Amino acid sequence: MTNLVRECDTFCRYLAGADAPENVRAKYREAHDLGVVAIEPANTRFDRALVGFARLGTFATRLADVHARFFANGGLLRRKLVLLLALLETHADTVGRVDAPTVAGPVGFVVETALRMFVFVLLALLGLFVFVPVRLVCALGGSR
Repeated sequence: MTNLVRECDTFCRYLAGADAPENVRAKYREAHDLGVVAIEPANTRFDRALVGFARLGTFATRLADVHARFFANGGLLRRKLVLLLALLETHADTVGRVDAPTVAGPVGFVVETALRMFVFVLLALLGLFVFVPVRLVCALGGSR
């Protein structure tokens, strides 16, 4: 299994809760072969380090995504996640996992939203402790 396939599966588990179907993996590989997500001069060492960290698992992906949301919103990781989300939304086997509501009723919505906001803030703070030193090391080492 290649790194790109493992990356696709990890990101798919983060976004949809299951490994990617084979045709989504194929489209993900094809998009990378075509250079859809890799805007080369813009891919910094930190972008590549963030993607490498996110490949470690779904928690690592969530932590890296929260950090990227604030500090690398147009970066490589976010472009890869948006690409995969688009692929999942157009695939019959996964569209239900991506678009299905997670709770029923207004009380469930409020409770889940509050919980998600709390977790998001905790992950944002943890991300600062994890990724600010990584960003500094990457900046001291140059942009490539």
